[in-house]
Amino acid sequence: MLVEAELKKARVIEPISRPMGLVYSTLYPGYGGYRITRNKIHLVKGIAGYGLIGSSIMMRVKASGSYDNYKFETDLDKRDEYYQKVESQLLTSNLLLAGAGLIWISDYLTVLFAEDKVRQRSDSGPDITLKPAVYPEYSAPGFSLRITF
Repeated sequence: MLVEAELKKARVIEPISRPMGLVYSTLYPGYGGYRITRNKIHLVKGIAGYGLIGSSIMMRVKASGSYDNYKFETDLDKRDEYYQKVESQLLTSNLLLAGAGLIWISDYLTVLFAEDKVRQRSDSGPDITLKPAVYPEYSAPGFSLRITF
């Protein structure tokens, strides 16, 4: 039987506390979840969150322009159109802002309730494998025991 021991240089992952994860998530949604779970898909949340906020602001500015047109319009039919446009743009702006809020809330929940994979990796013990092997120097079958820690 051949016994091998291998010490792999582990990537150092500093665990963060949940409160610090919440701070990271407040600044950039997805970053706190990423630091806790190391799942890179969480980083897309920040792009979506800030994109929704930007879209909401843009719709709010358009609604303000439509409201200005509504105030100065004298034709009643066009005035009604501007009013409907203002209401629609404000509703869209509010829905986009609510979507951004849901993204932040979902990341907070990820930070609070996700399994802490960073600590789990550091707490796990050595990896032990036993495999069949052939030893060319002896021309004989045997087993190989590998311990990786």
